[in-house]
Amino acid sequence: NRVRGESTGQFAELAPAARTMSAQATAEDHQDELDGKRAERRGAAEKAAELSGPANLR
Repeated sequence: NRVRGESTGQFAELAPAARTMSAQATAEDHQDELDGKRAERRGAAEKAAELSGPANLR
């Protein structure tokens, strides 16, 4: 019984599956893509802020 910590029967020898290299690479590629998009958006926002000038808040 798995609840009691005893594992017997046909599934006793099973172990959790390890992540494959392709799954890890996909996650890293996705992170790189998000980092690139973030850098592009930040650059565009900084350029727009520079063009708009100071806020002149009083």
